[in-house]
Amino acid sequence: SGIVSCNNFGMEIGSRIRDLDGFRATVRYIGPVASAKNKAEIWLGVEWDNKSRGKHDGSCVDDAGNLHKYFDCVNGAGSFIKPSKVVFGRLFLDALRDRYVEKDAPEIATAENKLPDAFVSTSKGNLKSIEFLGEKQLRKWQQISTVTKIAIRNDNISRMGDDIGEIIQHILEIDLQDNLIWQWQEIALLGKQGSSLSSLLLHGNKMETLSKSTVDSFPKNCFQNIRLLALNCCNIQSWAEVQLLEPHLPNLE
Repeated sequence: SGIVSCNNFGMEIGSRIRDLDGFRATVRYIGPVASAKNKAEIWLGVEWDNKSRGKHDGSCVDDAGNLHKYFDCVNGAGSFIKPSKVVFGRLFLDALRDRYVEKDAPEIATAENKLPDAFVSTSKGNLKSIEFLGEKQLRKWQQISTVTKIAIRNDNISRMGDDIGEIIQHILEIDLQDNLIWQWQEIALLGKQGSSLSSLLLHGNKMETLSKSTVDSFPKNCFQNIRLLALNCCNIQSWAEVQLLEPHLPNLE
């Protein structure tokens, strides 16, 4: 499924997560919590995008009545939540594989357009095979080699994955709105490997604060052909942050 667990990607301060109800948050603290029954258990201190989703301001009170402050946020936006109760994200590469198929991938339906081992029960209790018509036509739209635009919104994507260059080098537009991307290095990696990319839509990905050191570490020419970069609701705090990106966007319109 490509879902990123806390074990195989590592929990990080600043990571974006989604809970099982679909609410998104930013990880602000990782560690034990004084008010928990098990004092050694690891919790995530998160700040919800929906400021009324939480219960506190990043603090808790222990059994003796002592206040413990773990992180800062607006009162009512903070929660402590178990890592097992959230989704840490998935790879863009895995999301692509879920949406698109290779040109020579085996077809699902049989020669008679029947789905193998798939049946429905009739009113008389008989089993009837399910037909799958138009698979060949659908596959034309599902082959990554035949499209120039990709849109995968709200699909928990947090990182890009290795060796995506061969797959996306011909793609002109990528729309990744409302995912869990938060690191600028991941965006730079996408831009570098998508050598033909001219339009990148990232609305709703709450990014880390952009710094000069981060921008200086970008691969050379990572956004060389980008003409449109959409960053609405991406946690851009000032025009100065936008200006840091300018040297890497020579063709921005």
